[in-house]
Amino acid sequence: MYNNVILFKPIIEEYAVYQGKLNKLYEEIEKQGSTKKEFLLQNIKYIYLKEKGKYKDLEEIRSNADIIIENIEKELWKIIENSSNPISNLPIEAIKIGLLIIMVDAFMRCNILEEPPKL
Repeated sequence: MYNNVILFKPIIEEYAVYQGKLNKLYEEIEKQGSTKKEFLLQNIKYIYLKEKGKYKDLEEIRSNADIIIENIEKELWKIIENSSNPISNLPIEAIKIGLLIIMVDAFMRCNILEEPPKL
């Protein structure tokens, strides 16, 4: 894997299959005129860019890929926990799975870590 992801590789492989379903949800949201998808992905990208700023070059970013992903997940959890949107009716397990699916989607869209060079 280009970005040296080790710890999160099985998670990415497991949840990548949901990308098509998530894309359909995003399409429906966009049809209704909402920009929530863009805001969501931009927020994840912003968190990644802050994490990326801790490292001096691409090699160091790649070497710390799992730490970067883990820190992004922690930051997203903080946002969820501090959100004014009511999520109390959802089981924490459902929220965790949803977060992982969205993170994997963001990774595959290259909003988390670096895009492999095009050959």
